[in-house]
Amino acid sequence: YRTGTYQCKKLSPTDAAYIAGFLDGEGSVSLLTHRKDQIHLRVSIAQSVKGQHVLEWIAEITGIGGYMHRRAHDPLRHSDTITWGANAEAAQGLLREVLLYLKLKAKQAVLAIDFQDRLRVPALKADLSWQHEWQARLHQMNRRGPAGNGG
Repeated sequence: YRTGTYQCKKLSPTDAAYIAGFLDGEGSVSLLTHRKDQIHLRVSIAQSVKGQHVLEWIAEITGIGGYMHRRAHDPLRHSDTITWGANAEAAQGLLREVLLYLKLKAKQAVLAIDFQDRLRVPALKADLSWQHEWQARLHQMNRRGPAGNGG
């Protein structure tokens, strides 16, 4: 499933807070390496297949992203999962909508929003050195335990 727009819809405070809770608990804010060593922003939320309706609702209410189904490697111990995700401008728009309500991933969201803003400057978009630095910073923030913040 994929939506046809790259801009997140304006969310009500209630919907923004609800999505922020899912993002804090089951989501990730990442800077991923793409083709030709380009770095891009990705926001994703994973659920078991039983939770697919929540991800479908997120895609519908935000008007962005899409989701994919992953089969469990060991069906006896794990269930299949569905992951909803949005990239680049769409992901940034979502982060702007939910930032006020994030608890665990607020710092990651701020860094990711700033990253996407900097990509709009042609000289910065062409300079991969800062992009790799920011990718490493976000990766460190996402580490669990004493080295990261557990979010």
